[in-house]
Amino acid sequence: MFTLIKREITDHIPHLILAVALAATMVGLLVYFTLVDLDEGVAVLVSLGLFAIAGCCSMGIAQVYGDRANKISPFLVTLPVTRAQILTARLVTGVLAILIVLLPTVIAATVLLDRYVPALFFYWQAIVEVSLTLFLVALACYCLGLLIGSSTRKLLLVAACLLVPFLMMTLVAVKGFGPQAMAVLGLLILAAVVRVVTKFSSTPL
Repeated sequence: MFTLIKREITDHIPHLILAVALAATMVGLLVYFTLVDLDEGVAVLVSLGLFAIAGCCSMGIAQVYGDRANKISPFLVTLPVTRAQILTARLVTGVLAILIVLLPTVIAATVLLDRYVPALFFYWQAIVEVSLTLFLVALACYCLGLLIGSSTRKLLLVAACLLVPFLMMTLVAVKGFGPQAMAVLGLLILAAVVRVVTKFSSTPL
């Protein structure tokens, strides 16, 4: 399994490098805007956040599209490797990319807010709810990318990278950060994963 995960990481190293760069940029901007002008920084950070979740969708698409184009899975199943292991390695790599961006950003935001913003009674609960909601948004975009990546229509793939993040953020704007949004996102992720597993398991390689 470790070898499969290592292969996925190697095959999609540009997405992981981009994740590291995004994390560093967001942490740097958080520090700058917290010290200079927090209100001005919100729009910039939201824009970067949209770019990050678009990248999650893009990674999911790239994994499936690249797998099909390079006939990776047909080769791997000739080895002592199961389809479930291939898909698990793919999902682990996607979650890793999400955490690379999210964890440093959340830690930096928590430290800066604790240092420069007066603590409110909902402070820690808000941090947890926002962090979990953002993680689920990114994961939903990634899982939908895995699902959409099986399409051979390039226009659809490009449109998905633009539309899916917009729809996810619209959901959050309507439901807010919290249990309602998380429940909807959780159901969406579950449905997408079930469909991806079913499709990958039943499609001839």
